[in-house]
Amino acid sequence: MSFVKQARRTIVVDGQRYHWMVKSVWDGVTLSIQLADSEGAKLRLGFDRIVAFMRDEEISIQPALVKDVILAALEDGWKPQEKGPMFLANYLHLATPALLSPGVVAMARKD
Repeated sequence: MSFVKQARRTIVVDGQRYHWMVKSVWDGVTLSIQLADSEGAKLRLGFDRIVAFMRDEEISIQPALVKDVILAALEDGWKPQEKGPMFLANYLHLATPALLSPGVVAMARKD
C-alpha cells in the first residue's frame, strides 16, 4: 500500500526517490519509508514520546535523519524494490542533536 499523497514527503538518496511519512501514534511517532512508485517492502522506525514528554520537548524528524536511516537499512539488507514484510528497524544510534530533538537523542543513548 502506498502512502497518502498529502501526508508524504520525498527525499532522494543515491539517485533513488523515496517517500517518507511521520505518523503520531499513542506511544510516540513512527517514521515509514518506501521507494517511490513501488509497492516494495516499507521500512518502519519508532520513536518514544514518553522520553520527549518527560523533558518537555517535541519529536522532530529531519530529512538528514531520514537519509541516514535509509542508507543504514540498505546496508542491513532492506530491499525496498522487492515485495515482502515490513522492515522494522532500530537506528536510534544515528540520532544526533542536529537531526532529532534532544529527548529522542537521550532515549537513543540509553542503551
